Amino acid sequence: VVSFEAHPDYIRCLAVHPTASIVLTGSDDMTIKAWDWDKQWKCIQVYEGHTHYIMNITFNPKDANTFASACLDRTVKMWSLGSGTA
Repeated sequence: VVSFEAHPDYIRCLAVHPTASIVLTGSDDMTIKAWDWDKQWKCIQVYEGHTHYIMNITFNPKDANTFASACLDRTVKMWSLGSGTA
């Protein structure tokens, strides 16, 4: 079992990439982080752009290089892996 502090505030959601060794976490700190378990759970990307708590994250079933996030700032944002902005 691996345990680490992923965010300085509550984690509300996570999504596991369907084929890559990546887990996304969404937090009350208003960021989404990408973690690579093949790299000892290294944070490989931080996504910023929401202005409130992130409540849900899901990968696009037709293009796993993109994902959506839903936030209490009343927005849904579409993101691309490797790009830190929506």
